[in-house]
Amino acid sequence: VAASIADFDACTRAGARLPELQPALALAHPGAVGVPGIARHFDAASAALVAGTAGALLQLHDLHRDAGLHASAPVIPAAWAAAGDAAATTADAAMLRAIAAGYEVTHRFGLAGLLTRANARGAATATAGALGAAVAAALVAGLDAAGVARAVRNAALLLAATPNAAIRAHGALVPLHGGLAARAGVEAWRLAQCGDAGTRVLEGDGVVPGLVQLLHGDLRELQPEVWRGETLERIVWKFFPACFASHAALEAALQLPALDPARITRMTVRLAPRSSWLVDRGPDEGTLYDRLMSVRWVLARALQRRHYGPAVDLAPSTDTDALARRIRVVAARDLARLSAATLGADLEVVHAGERHVVEYRRAGEVMPISGPVGWIMQLDHERLAAKRAALLARASRG
Repeated sequence: VAASIADFDACTRAGARLPELQPALALAHPGAVGVPGIARHFDAASAALVAGTAGALLQLHDLHRDAGLHASAPVIPAAWAAAGDAAATTADAAMLRAIAAGYEVTHRFGLAGLLTRANARGAATATAGALGAAVAAALVAGLDAAGVARAVRNAALLLAATPNAAIRAHGALVPLHGGLAARAGVEAWRLAQCGDAGTRVLEGDGVVPGLVQLLHGDLRELQPEVWRGETLERIVWKFFPACFASHAALEAALQLPALDPARITRMTVRLAPRSSWLVDRGPDEGTLYDRLMSVRWVLARALQRRHYGPAVDLAPSTDTDALARRIRVVAARDLARLSAATLGADLEVVHAGERHVVEYRRAGEVMPISGPVGWIMQLDHERLAAKRAALLARASRG
């Protein structure tokens, strides 16, 4: 958890310098709470919104692979806001416990299927994340068990359900959804001092469904009395500024020999259907979110730069767009048979009339011995320190 806080702090500082943060700033109100990397101060709810959005803009914040969500974007900013600023460091045991609890709640609701059955409905970061953010904020603020329960029930009333259609279609406002969840968590904590949204709003009362059933979740997955923080062992730290669904293809592309991008006439990328639907669109609209959510664009940039990582240039480029349009993405049914723990992608590149093929497989939970890596599940302080240094350098450049 301490590693995740430090990681998200660096992501926030880098994101705070991006013009793409403007939509969150347009919704923010002044106050006394600071956000890493920003000179302005905001009220608590706005600080959570701004930090949650800034930390997600580069698509480098940690995630829970199995639940398919980013607990960091809602939970950590909500805890910071409840503490009054982000100066409550990773040495603060109460802060660590609050964020750990917020992560666990977020992950558990995500694993219960809130809006994510078959990847078809919505983004659990916004829904499950608001519930976890409420827990973290309430704990940091010192609420007792009854107060935390009120905050969670209130979050069920306030959370934003973000459809996956928005994420797939792209759009400059989509990165707000993690910050909106953080804001909902803070507002839920503040309202817990006034009352709550009613009992059994999560599980229903036997006559009408509660939130979990409304969002197609499975109540049988939710047994908090046996939770012991096991989901924290499944946190994934990212090193490629791109949607997680693009990482297998990026790792595969970086196995290719050095090629002249101008002489690549065609490239075919085969991905598992569970990954391809989210990232197969091209970079047609030109926003940062469009680029980082497009496997075509990130592959083109990686091939042009011959590397891809936290320090890579992400500015728009007509050359990158031109190469991206020569890349085709195919949903490969045979890759669907790979276990969920295996990273896989196949590439075929025609370069100067020659054909290059990469069939890439990696046991995702095992650290690669060498070579570029998009994410790790093992705690590697050296890699995370290098990532943080790259993000802080990016922040200093503006």
